[in-house]
Amino acid sequence: MRPLPLERRVLDALPVTVYAVDLEGRITFVNRTGAQRGDEHTALGGAIWDAVGGPGMRLQLEQAMAALRQGGAAASWELPLSSSAADGAHLVQIAPLREGQTVTGYAVTTVDLAASHRAREEKQRLAAVADVSTGVAHELRNPLFGISSAAQLLRFRVKDDPVVEKNVGRILREVDRLNALVTGLLEYGRPDPLHRAPGDPDAVWDEVIESQRGRLESRALLLHRTRAEPPAHCAIDAGQLAQVLVNLLVNAADAAPPGTDLTLQSSVLPNGAWRCRLHNGGAEIPADVLPRVFDLFLTTKAGGTGIGLALCRRIVEQHDGTIALESAPEHGTTATLVLPGLPHRRAPDASGKAHATAPDAML
Repeated sequence: MRPLPLERRVLDALPVTVYAVDLEGRITFVNRTGAQRGDEHTALGGAIWDAVGGPGMRLQLEQAMAALRQGGAAASWELPLSSSAADGAHLVQIAPLREGQTVTGYAVTTVDLAASHRAREEKQRLAAVADVSTGVAHELRNPLFGISSAAQLLRFRVKDDPVVEKNVGRILREVDRLNALVTGLLEYGRPDPLHRAPGDPDAVWDEVIESQRGRLESRALLLHRTRAEPPAHCAIDAGQLAQVLVNLLVNAADAAPPGTDLTLQSSVLPNGAWRCRLHNGGAEIPADVLPRVFDLFLTTKAGGTGIGLALCRRIVEQHDGTIALESAPEHGTTATLVLPGLPHRRAPDASGKAHATAPDAML
């Protein structure tokens, strides 16, 4: 498959919808963002006012197009806009497409203002949660050290009392659990910066699977794995990505009934992105919990902290990727992780023909 021209790839990468429109207002092009909001083939040839605002926008757009043909300035409107994905406020802008001094069509863009506002609110909320998490973790650390020290001293001084030994053991187990919570809170509240470099996420899986082999064998779990062919090329922080993969594998192993199979499938999507799907046949996640599984402190596992999946989501989003869980009765649970691929540069060889080169290093 021949690579798309650079101009098309740039347009498809923009987080806004871009239309090209002829002089009569018919859509002749829509970028990938717009196609994902609806049916690209239905939009092509349709009226631009139907796509961006309905009949109420027709007069405004026709007046703007007429003004642009006479040399007028680009125009913009903020208006409510409904789509198959969501409803919200959108900014619609129109500018002329020219060949020399002649207007041959129009470029129309729509920007989802509500999505930008929601993203800012979510970022502020997560920052506040991170600050609180860090503060709570610091407040807990010193008392936990004191409790642990006192319990161990009691164990040393009263060696032969089984009741004391039983209760001291219980105290120390709870201290260990709370220390794990404190560590998770600090990791969530004070994340390490990403240091991304070109790499194959499946190579990270190799190390994670090897490190968790004992856990899988202890539960007699068999992992069926399919690697991406050809290998993916992504910008990854291998250490932090390993945290995500360990968490997913541990959760899958704990959820799967002993003696059953896990399935791990990786593939490279047509746009170069790497996708992996990890499936276990355990009990389904309750329907009322599934939409919130990545929320901080939400857990369905006994002894869980509710931090692991929240941390996974943040690391994946820092990689510009996505993570999701699907779960259904009698079908188990599937975790899906997608990371964007690195584009291959096109460079001329000795004959002057372009050929693919390795991705540039990420700093």
